[in-house]
Amino acid sequence: MISVLDLNPVKVRVAIPEAEIGKVREGARATVAIPSLDGRKFEGTVEVVGVASDPASRTYTAKIAVQNPQRLLRAGMVSEARIYSSSMVNAITVPATRLSAIRKASRTCTCMSQGSSGVRATGRCGRVNQQ
Repeated sequence: MISVLDLNPVKVRVAIPEAEIGKVREGARATVAIPSLDGRKFEGTVEVVGVASDPASRTYTAKIAVQNPQRLLRAGMVSEARIYSSSMVNAITVPATRLSAIRKASRTCTCMSQGSSGVRATGRCGRVNQQ
């Protein structure tokens, strides 16, 4: 089986908290930072804003289209997105393969970068996609 990915433009999927979703509009300018690329920032545009929340996390999915002519952005990279409107919305995306622990009661997660001695970050989990 062969899979073909079109990585230009790349679509960055972000989970928007319910309290912030009213600030997000299609066409809004966004910036996506990639920690594994030394925090390099890429400009993008909100292409889709989800209309239904994930019942478990109370987050809405938005997709940001980012031009990627040099193919630096790859599927599954961790990113931090900022969506600009009259108020700024922050969203961090983490591939499910990087989640090492999830505590459902407090809805926190611990994320590890590649390797067992990776950088640890703990925060509130949003939607977890297994795609």
